[in-house]
Amino acid sequence: MSEPSWTEGVVKREAARDVMSMGQRLGEAVAIAFSLIVLLFFVANQVQDTGFFTSSFGAAEMVLFYGSLLFGMAAPMLRLFLGRRNKVRPVELISTGFFIVATSYLLYVFPFDFSHLADLLPGSIQFLLDWITNDIAEALFGLAIVVATFASVWMAFLYVMVRDWLIRNPPSPKPQ
Repeated sequence: MSEPSWTEGVVKREAARDVMSMGQRLGEAVAIAFSLIVLLFFVANQVQDTGFFTSSFGAAEMVLFYGSLLFGMAAPMLRLFLGRRNKVRPVELISTGFFIVATSYLLYVFPFDFSHLADLLPGSIQFLLDWITNDIAEALFGLAIVVATFASVWMAFLYVMVRDWLIRNPPSPKPQ
């Protein structure tokens, strides 16, 4: 029998990890809670008019910014409730595509002033965010777009290949 290819090895490992443990599912709940805290932080920045969002942060920018934060929680929520990884990858791909479009547009118009990002934090922990300048944020946006683009290609590959593997090799039921 021949040695499995690198691709087959990756797909086989991913297929074996498809069903999530309770700990992994709880990790998804933690990710959702963290995402909600981030979302509320930005909502508070907007409501309290800290200056982080500039006058160019209009309705379209708001939909793209908050939409990508909200839609980014869809995949973790589905993984939490379904306990499966591969079934959720199409939603994750759509979410990542939305993120790439939203972040590209927001990078182009850049309706932010990162000198105000840490304004809502207590003075003793403002150092956690006050080092981020507009230039650094723009570079991070660009890096996020590149990484998300490559991650999308990888996710699409995994979805197709793992789906095929699971169809050809259905998991055996666990003894009761």
